[in-house]
Amino acid sequence: MRATIDRVPAEALVTLPGGRVLRRVRRLLIWTFGAGWFYWTFTGGSASWCAGGLAGDGGYIDAAGNPTSDVPVCHSLTLSPTIFVVAAFAIAVVWSISTALRRAATEAEAIRYLDRAAAFVGITAGVSVIVAHVWFWTVPIEQIGVGTVYFPFPFASGNVESDPMPQP
Repeated sequence: MRATIDRVPAEALVTLPGGRVLRRVRRLLIWTFGAGWFYWTFTGGSASWCAGGLAGDGGYIDAAGNPTSDVPVCHSLTLSPTIFVVAAFAIAVVWSISTALRRAATEAEAIRYLDRAAAFVGITAGVSVIVAHVWFWTVPIEQIGVGTVYFPFPFASGNVESDPMPQP
């Protein structure tokens, strides 16, 4: 016959008054650090394009492949994270803890405030990465210099550089 051990739920092991709330604060902080790492790691990219290149005789060719004496222009687009999203994470954590301390009458209410902040942080990290990459991959890099490039502020930041093609 098998011996069974009844597991006591983790919530029942907390004997400290307000311990459930402290566990949620800890969970919120871990979740926020994880979301910050996810955002900072995956909001990045770069692409470049040159309108032309080098001809076999050492001269230059334009984007259509015709010989030219003008040095082709190369465009570089860089996507990077912005501190505004990370600041929103920090503000959400401080706001939720402060609001729970100020307004919550029960542990359940305090936990709801903390859980909403965790949801906000997670959703904001995911949406920011998606918006940043959709913007980045839809920018027609070959047309940079023709119009205006709008960056996906506040979800990410970008940098555009246009330089002459380097000489071999």
